[in-house]
Amino acid sequence: PKDLFEARQEDAHMYLDWVEDWLKPDNTCLEIGCASGYFLALLRDRVKKIMGLETHLELHRYCQEIGIPMAESIEDIEANSMDRVFAFFVLEHLGDPRSFFSSVRRVCRPGANIFLVVPNVHDVLLSEYKISDFRDFYFTPAHQFYYSRETMGRLFRECGFSRYEILPKQRYDLSNHMHWMMTGRPGGMGRFSHIFNDSLLKSYAANLEDRFLCDTLFAMITVE
Repeated sequence: PKDLFEARQEDAHMYLDWVEDWLKPDNTCLEIGCASGYFLALLRDRVKKIMGLETHLELHRYCQEIGIPMAESIEDIEANSMDRVFAFFVLEHLGDPRSFFSSVRRVCRPGANIFLVVPNVHDVLLSEYKISDFRDFYFTPAHQFYYSRETMGRLFRECGFSRYEILPKQRYDLSNHMHWMMTGRPGGMGRFSHIFNDSLLKSYAANLEDRFLCDTLFAMITVE
């Protein structure tokens, strides 16, 4: 857990950058699937209260050791008690997402926000480049569902959410995509940074995001 905590610091700061505009000092925040607590540890000095939920016993215990309050289950959390709920790369693992949203809605105050991050099934490596090795890497039994902007929005509406936003995010760079094409394996972030300048990298990522061919979807739901 400690190694995971340290390895995910860059991710934690990335998530914070994505959600920071919606955070307020008086917020009560819950992260579902908080792993070793790397995001909540970054969040705790910015909001009134944090709480984690993690089913992996060793990770759950580590969070407690570093001072993060933990719930045993979402049913143990008081109704209408949360202002912000986070679930990063969790939704795709759930076989019953409708039940999940019913449980999350119960703990949310009116006006609360639910933040979700999932892989985008229209990732350009799949949908346009059609790299077979990436397809075999991408589709895994651990993921029960795969989402696009359209199917994610449909799920939200079916769960009774009418106010939501789904934003495109590109996390992996052009070097990573070149690496997949050349080797058929993950890795390669920054490999060609001596060739690709910042302008090119930003333009490439922006083009993928504009077309929703990015690798990641970031969604925010407002609970009414």
